[in-house]
Amino acid sequence: MTITLSAANRMITTGRQLARQRGLLPLTFCVLDRSGHIVSAQSEDGAALLHFDLAFAKAWGCVGLGHSTRYFKDVLVKQRPQAASGLEVLSRGRFIAEYGGVLVRDGTGDIIGAVGVAGDVDSNDESVAVAIIEAAGLKADLA
Repeated sequence: MTITLSAANRMITTGRQLARQRGLLPLTFCVLDRSGHIVSAQSEDGAALLHFDLAFAKAWGCVGLGHSTRYFKDVLVKQRPQAASGLEVLSRGRFIAEYGGVLVRDGTGDIIGAVGVAGDVDSNDESVAVAIIEAAGLKADLA
């Protein structure tokens, strides 16, 4: 199983609605399949230029290493800072250790992709990512 275009677009639509309800800054959403390919991406009006790169890096790091960006920031950066720096260099900027990148698992627990959200404070980015994954009937994995 993988994330379909229809599911990815529904997640992004839900994310935009949540962002407006919560009064967040303009967000950018990036939904990747389990191979790290873009399924869908959108930026809200007013989103900053680099928000796409941040959202993509958050999601790409998740599928690339099999962990959420919460794990990278809370565990890897604190316990092995040189490893985290090395991953940033090795990935040529496609990895970032900031909240907002969440793995997506199907009903059997298999990784089927990741969602990256950028534009507000990282805890808000992450909460929106979790909410839109769960709204799609999938499991958000913050480990």
